[in-house]
Amino acid sequence: MTDETKKKGVNMSNTDITKKNTGSVPVSLTDMEKFSGAGFEEANSDSYAIPFLQILQKMSDQTDPEHASYIKDAKAGMFANLTTGKLFDGKQGIQIIPCHYSRKFVEWVPREKGGGLRGVHMPDSDVVLNANQSPKNPLELITDEGNILSDTRYHFVLQLVNGQPEPIVLTMKSSQIKKSRSWMTRMQNLTIRRKDGTRFTAPMFSHIWTLTTKQETNDRGSWYGYFIDGEPVLIENENIFKKAQEFRDMAKSGDAKISGDPLESDSSSKDSRF
Repeated sequence: MTDETKKKGVNMSNTDITKKNTGSVPVSLTDMEKFSGAGFEEANSDSYAIPFLQILQKMSDQTDPEHASYIKDAKAGMFANLTTGKLFDGKQGIQIIPCHYSRKFVEWVPREKGGGLRGVHMPDSDVVLNANQSPKNPLELITDEGNILSDTRYHFVLQLVNGQPEPIVLTMKSSQIKKSRSWMTRMQNLTIRRKDGTRFTAPMFSHIWTLTTKQETNDRGSWYGYFIDGEPVLIENENIFKKAQEFRDMAKSGDAKISGDPLESDSSSKDSRF
C-alpha cells in the first residue's frame, strides 16, 4: 500500500478487491444442457404432487382477503391452481387435454359431528357397498357411522399454459356430475379417420378442449360450474401428445400423487348445491 493510499484512507482489503472484481458472467446454455435433469436422480412419484384446479365460488377461502388461503385478485368464477396460486379467467377459459378418468367416493364427517375429511374410497369398496342412500341427496350415500359419501369424478388433465402442458386434476361432484357424464360421452364418441377411410375411437388424450365457467342457479342459490366450450381440436404437436400419454400412464397406474384433497379447502365441498 502506497503512502498516497494511506493518506486518502483507502481500504484495499482482499474482501473489497473481490467485490470490485466480481461481475455477472453469462451462463452457457450448452454447458447447462449437459446437466439436463440433474439433481432429480433419486426423485420418484412420491416426490411430486399433482395440483387441483378449482372453480372459485363467492364463499371460497381464496376470495376472502382475511383468510390465510387468500389469493390476490381472486374472484368467483375464476379457475385457481391450489398449489401454485395461479389464477385463470373463467370466461376466457383454459385449454386442457383429458388424459385419465377415475370415480371415487369422498367420505366426510357431518358438520354437526365436527366435520372433516375421513377418507377416499373406490366404488366397489366395502364402505361404499354397505352404505345407504342419503334421504337428502340422491348423489350421496351414508355410511354405518353416519358419515357422508360424496360421489366424485376425477379428471386428470394437462392444462396448456403458454403452450406448455402442466398436469392438474379436476373434480366434479353433485350438480357437476352431469357435466362429467356429458363430457365423457362426447370423448367416447370421437373418432379419427385412417388413411383407408375407416375410423377408430380416439384415445381420450388425443384432443384439446376449452373449459370455461358459467353461473348456475337452483332454488337454493347460485354458483359457478364447468362448461365445455365448443368442439375439441386434434393434437398435432407430437411432444405434447407424448406428454399426455405419459401422464395418462402415470395416472392409470396410481403413481400420480394428488396434492392434498380436492375438496378439503373448497367451501363448495361442504354445500350439496355444487
